[in-house]
Amino acid sequence: MTITPAQATQTSGLEAIFALAMKHVGCEMVPQYRFDSTRRWAFDLADPQTKVAVEIDGGEFSRGAHTRGKRIAADCEKRNEARLRGWIVFVLTGAQVRKAPMQWAEKIARFVREKERQMNVIDALVGILEAYDVEIADDRITIDELRRGVIYCSAMEDDDGKP
Repeated sequence: MTITPAQATQTSGLEAIFALAMKHVGCEMVPQYRFDSTRRWAFDLADPQTKVAVEIDGGEFSRGAHTRGKRIAADCEKRNEARLRGWIVFVLTGAQVRKAPMQWAEKIARFVREKERQMNVIDALVGILEAYDVEIADDRITIDELRRGVIYCSAMEDDDGKP
């Protein structure tokens, strides 16, 4: 699917095109998702569950807003703050959305699905630790610590697989 410049002349048009592409590949995202109510920062598209967002910077060849110094600085501040809050932000140009929306949608959807899978594994491991009454004192527990905990807990099981 290739989008002609006439079909997508504004950033909002690009966002709508990409939202449809994402929906088509089975990964519906929330448009204009506000991740900071104080600063009123919003992502063009976002999946709040996985904290994956998409920003589309159109107008790159026509002196659009995203190509001016003040806007670039504001975009950097917003994206860096998002990263500090655990968000992964994909940034696409208008040309990328116009020329290959499905290709980019498939790549991002694969990333979102993998992140969902990883989150499910971690949730399952945490559930195992909780079943054995293992306290997690720090939310920043590492995967290696989870693995060690599962190995430790499974070594404590009796022959029936119960603690």
